[in-house]
Amino acid sequence: DGYATLHEMRELDPTVRVLLVTGNVQDLERFENTVGVPLLTKPYRAQELQALLSEIMMTERERDDTYGMAEMDPGLDRRRA
Repeated sequence: DGYATLHEMRELDPTVRVLLVTGNVQDLERFENTVGVPLLTKPYRAQELQALLSEIMMTERERDDTYGMAEMDPGLDRRRA
């Protein structure tokens, strides 16, 4: 169950980045109201997946820059490449 997994992951790390993917109409109704979590519905095109992943990574980079994470861990930017 993706919804339960999301909540468990957020309990462990509230800053975890997640992309939800579903083809189930019932999931759509539950996930639509989950704030801050991109949702991709099946079937989807590679361009849609790429755009959402790029958005997630950009948001993470902005967060890291805001909190000085790149300076704290010089290897951080290399791992993203």
